[in-house]
Amino acid sequence: MMSRFPERLRQLRKSGNISQQKLGTYLNYGYTAIANYESGRNEPSFDTLMKIAIFFDVTVDYLLGLSDEPIIMNTLSISEGQLLEIYRKLNEENKQIIMEMARIVCKNQGQ
Repeated sequence: MMSRFPERLRQLRKSGNISQQKLGTYLNYGYTAIANYESGRNEPSFDTLMKIAIFFDVTVDYLLGLSDEPIIMNTLSISEGQLLEIYRKLNEENKQIIMEMARIVCKNQGQ
């Protein structure tokens, strides 16, 4: 199923002029992990696959070869995706604290 993933990852990375090191740093991996993905020696976890899709602003379907169009995910920016990822890891009490802080900041900005 992931047979198209190595070529798609390599193509996206090269077309964006992104080094294996830079992508590895974003994913908290070494560049060799990216090289192994691109060679097909290893496959990413679901979480890593989602992070790669967010990084390149494409769908997971495109990365996996289920879609031939690099459909752009216009719903979240990279920083929004990162914020959402962090938020989802919080317990309910901390989520409420973050929401209240965000409301205060928006109010102070006049929004």
